[in-house]
Amino acid sequence: MSNLVNVVRRKVTGIHCDAVIVSINSTGFWFGGVTERIRESSGNIFHSQVEAEMPLREGQIIYVPAMVPHNGSFNGVIFVVDDQTKSVYSLTSEALETAARHQLSCITVPTLRSAGSRTLALAEIAMAIADFSKKKTSVEKIYVVANSDEDESFLADELYLI
Repeated sequence: MSNLVNVVRRKVTGIHCDAVIVSINSTGFWFGGVTERIRESSGNIFHSQVEAEMPLREGQIIYVPAMVPHNGSFNGVIFVVDDQTKSVYSLTSEALETAARHQLSCITVPTLRSAGSRTLALAEIAMAIADFSKKKTSVEKIYVVANSDEDESFLADELYLI
């Protein structure tokens, strides 16, 4: 793997970065997983700003920078509205493009979408990162956070040549 992409198994909110990408649904029922980790480290400072954008629509991307100090190691959140009708590839690609538009240099990409075909979702994340890596942008480091040894191995293999 290059200096751009690192596959890791760590607490997503403990990685020093400009933003964490997280998927949410359009309904406002945001519990568990990465969403819960973000709330544990920062309360509702990020989610409350997304709630102000309601109603949300599938594929909507909302970047929320930290406006106040919090206990996480990240400086913002890129929320991806995922009601599971768009591909993981397109959602990941749009989130990465959002990071570039906001001139972010380091982002954390947890594995999106735990339901359905896990292997397909991981492959789509890897493909989106591979395609994005070919572009000249402000993004200098992407941490891909795997949930298991199996996911870490799969992602490391898929992202090896980047």
